[in-house]
Amino acid sequence: MMRAYDTRTSPASVGRKLPLDVEKIRRDFPALHQQVHGKPLVYLDNAATSQKPRAVIDRIARYSLAENANVHRGIHFLSEQATRAYEEARVKVQRFLNAREAREIIFTRGTTEAINLVAHSYGRQNVKEGDEVIISAIEHHSNIVPWQILCQEKGATLRIIPVNDDGELLLDRYEKLLNERTRIVAVAHVSNSLGTINPVKRIIEMAHRRGVPGARLRLLRLLRPQALRPHRHRRALRQGEAARGDAPISGRRRYDQLGHLRENGLQYPPL
Repeated sequence: MMRAYDTRTSPASVGRKLPLDVEKIRRDFPALHQQVHGKPLVYLDNAATSQKPRAVIDRIARYSLAENANVHRGIHFLSEQATRAYEEARVKVQRFLNAREAREIIFTRGTTEAINLVAHSYGRQNVKEGDEVIISAIEHHSNIVPWQILCQEKGATLRIIPVNDDGELLLDRYEKLLNERTRIVAVAHVSNSLGTINPVKRIIEMAHRRGVPGARLRLLRLLRPQALRPHRHRRALRQGEAARGDAPISGRRRYDQLGHLRENGLQYPPL
């Protein structure tokens, strides 16, 4: 199980971690103020839809009231305001994820779309007949089906990392799955069904030692992806930080000799 801690410090708390004030956090979520059958609402379905804190609700309302316009599509006042706020949000996500540049952050509508974006762009460009894609036995369907479709389309093979009776990935078996035909390793950081916290840094390092071009992970707890050095990184904003359907994907950036942005073979003109 994950344990959350308060990062604030005081003379009495220096050198030790303090548990979060759960009641204070609950007060930030208006939906949790109501009672059901005479008792405070307890909401546990955050993996599907999370409740929003007051700060997010207020920001969405502010956009609807004063900034409602397309971003990057107009030169009038409201569009410029919306575009500025949109790009400021990208910078905040970059800092939060410790990405090297804001342009490495790509906003998508959710985890499933982000995974499909990687599968249908990088995957279709780089996975060929006879190649292999590795996932684990404890993946969410959103991290299974896109790779099944890709492998069927390309004539590639989908390999599965097995788990033990405690729901932990068998890394010795994973290491044996890695070979010169492996093109993608796609694993979750935290299992949505079992709560297993996978050793993704080690998984990525093992893949890179075998020359696998990238390890994609779905992140459901705070970490610094640049320290992990994956080539694709997803963070699912399902703990109430974002508006419905917001989910950024970050990718490490490469340049070719012409100075164009290159992401594992995909070229884009300079932004």
